[in-house]
Amino acid sequence: MALILNTTEIASALINFEATYPELCRRLQLPKKTYEGRVCHALQIAKGHAQHKPVVLIIAGVHAREWGGPDIVVNFAGDLLRAYSKGKGLQYLKKTFLARDIRTIVEESTLVVFPCVNPDGVEFSHTKRYLWRKNRNPAHSKGDAKKIGVDINRNYDFMWDFKKFFHPAAWTDSLASDNPAIETFHGPEPFSEPETQNVRWLMDRFNPVLFLDLHSYDGDVLFSWGSDENQITDPSQNFINPAYNGKRGRIGDTYREYLSMRDYETATGIATAVSDAMRDVRNRPSGLNQDVFLHSRIQLRGGHQRSVSSDLESEDTRQDDARRHTGAYRFLSHTANLGRAAFAARHLVSVGSSARELKFGCIDGVIETTAAVCPGQ
Repeated sequence: MALILNTTEIASALINFEATYPELCRRLQLPKKTYEGRVCHALQIAKGHAQHKPVVLIIAGVHAREWGGPDIVVNFAGDLLRAYSKGKGLQYLKKTFLARDIRTIVEESTLVVFPCVNPDGVEFSHTKRYLWRKNRNPAHSKGDAKKIGVDINRNYDFMWDFKKFFHPAAWTDSLASDNPAIETFHGPEPFSEPETQNVRWLMDRFNPVLFLDLHSYDGDVLFSWGSDENQITDPSQNFINPAYNGKRGRIGDTYREYLSMRDYETATGIATAVSDAMRDVRNRPSGLNQDVFLHSRIQLRGGHQRSVSSDLESEDTRQDDARRHTGAYRFLSHTANLGRAAFAARHLVSVGSSARELKFGCIDGVIETTAAVCPGQ
């Protein structure tokens, strides 16, 4: 087994899952080819495909140099499919999921995993420049190799025009940049890149109740919002209110991004469960923070934004969304717990590190999964 899955092996893994577990999963061909002509696939996992089932969407491989993400998602999908097919649970070191937890995920929800959002960048990082972050679109480089690419994580439409939405004091490279030479270059317009268009397609098709984006920068669990500090009392202070344009992004001032109490409890509750699972697996605490504080920490370190460890976001703040239901929260907690336990068991923090050896065995009706990692991880 390769130390790190390359892009061909990631694609082959999804083909193998579909062939091995045809009743439980199917590949989804995404509509947009990458600049280098790669066709991307996601994997839909569910026992039956009833439309009423809540959907969990997990993506990885957004930032090319964060090699752990695609492997983590591929192995998570494999663990889940194998455990369900054998009627077993899963154990990641001190964290155990019983067979009924696995059944809850597979039978009561639809799980969609997109292991490698940015395959052009990942391939380039594997073979040419280890610390490459962006995609490989050269449209704005003007022949300068250092200016190739767009930061996929800055190309979505949420406050893409950062100079319009944010206070000038927040215009740092960790937030975003309109300079192609900077690693956080956000592109010429929202969703200009095929990679973000593919993620949008999944969002539009499935309308997920939980979105989890795996990165491998700092071992933190981050939750909404990323635009400013949260508050639950003043609904007028929100990112769609133009009265607050140019005022967001400063920590400690009067503006706060509104989050309903139920949304806040959902986001922080799931994030806490995920963080606790990571602690149980890794034998050390993980960070738990609102997303906005990642940028302020990077600024204090004096460095540019490199990568985000995990974005845990509710799809929006509508009061009538299905994620409010108690049953939905229960299986979302199971899924988030299991996904991040798999992540923690295989966590690769430093780019270019030696990879792990995975060993599997069954104990007392539970599939035990251990990850032997190299020193320094």
